[in-house]
Amino acid sequence: MGNVTYAIENVPPGVLLSGLDSAVAKFRSALLYHFSLEAALSPEELEVAGTIPTALPGYTLTFKFDNSTGAFAVTDASGAVAKVLDDAVSACGSELYIIDRVLLPAPLPDIPDTPRGTAVGDLGGSSTTAAAPSPAA
Repeated sequence: MGNVTYAIENVPPGVLLSGLDSAVAKFRSALLYHFSLEAALSPEELEVAGTIPTALPGYTLTFKFDNSTGAFAVTDASGAVAKVLDDAVSACGSELYIIDRVLLPAPLPDIPDTPRGTAVGDLGGSSTTAAAPSPAA
């Protein structure tokens, strides 16, 4: 989660043009909507759970196996269904699922703004500026 946290928190304020702050805040929200702070769950556990909270407070994702397509599916708050394309990838104590579409917590104009500094706290980090990540060896 370190690189995601770093990327979210370190959008230089002077880089944004006037009026784009809200777009960046909506992007933070959409990004947080793709994460859950729950324990790493298998597809079967996600299906049993049905609906889980996301890292975007107050928003959830719904999981189920779609018998018609033979694929595991995720339904977002706007009702759009994303198909899981492959087996989960285990990384850093998490299960990552590749899906065929971007999930949205609401229709585009209604996505909540997540202010700078809030996103890191939601992911369990600090709201202070993070140190640059070490380059890969």
